[in-house]
Amino acid sequence: QGIAVGKLMKVKQITTKKGDNMAFAVFSDTSGEKDFTIFPQVWEKVGEKLKIGEIYLLQVRTQSDRFNPNKIQFLLSNARQVNFKD
Repeated sequence: QGIAVGKLMKVKQITTKKGDNMAFAVFSDTSGEKDFTIFPQVWEKVGEKLKIGEIYLLQVRTQSDRFNPNKIQFLLSNARQVNFKD
């Protein structure tokens, strides 16, 4: 588990074979863009709150990609929008 800050660049909702909604999202930070998988249980919690262009504090898990063990897959566990006040 880790914490990151990222700006939401894109999000694509899909429906699983079981009929659940989940999503794939791209967040950017100073190191570039990263692809995130948002599984159904998390998507149900945060999906309606995510808005393109907003900045979020991200709770992240990582795992090896099942098709390429040399690639790391980022899994979103939670997201909270960051509001900067003047």
